[in-house]
Amino acid sequence: MALAKAWQIVIQDDKIRVAVLTGSGDAFCAGMDQKKTIPAGRRVARGERISDEEFAGLKAAPKATLQVDRPLKPIVAAVNGHCRGQGTDMLLATDYRIAGDSGSFALEEVVNEVVEANSVHSRALEVAERLAGFDPRVVTAILKALWSNAFPTDLEDSVRRSHKIGDEIMRE
Repeated sequence: MALAKAWQIVIQDDKIRVAVLTGSGDAFCAGMDQKKTIPAGRRVARGERISDEEFAGLKAAPKATLQVDRPLKPIVAAVNGHCRGQGTDMLLATDYRIAGDSGSFALEEVVNEVVEANSVHSRALEVAERLAGFDPRVVTAILKALWSNAFPTDLEDSVRRSHKIGDEIMRE
């Protein structure tokens, strides 16, 4: 739920122009805690009552992983470690993806840039700083176009297009 709340702050605060998303420890995001979410989801499917806390957690998951209510601000992913399950979904919803050379992925082809593991965060901040320098109205318009139905839903074509756009933006 904390991540869903953080995205709300990014959406509402006009002073925030770019977000950097990273994990802690040895994982970017290995997915949801299935020991908790699967039993709760099954109880809901059977029409059983679950606790308010469990319900709030299930309800917050799509917002936390950027599947709904995605901010119209650039999101740079700094991936150091494992990226699996819901982490892959969340990674796909970011705009520029930097991975450490020690990262492991369900879909490696979605990474824009690979750097040494110890420089992932500093590189992500460099990219975020560069993106923050653009006019926010232009960035919002570009993101609306990118995240609308303007692009085909074919994964390979979408990944290819996002790489091309990211490369053009980051060209010095």
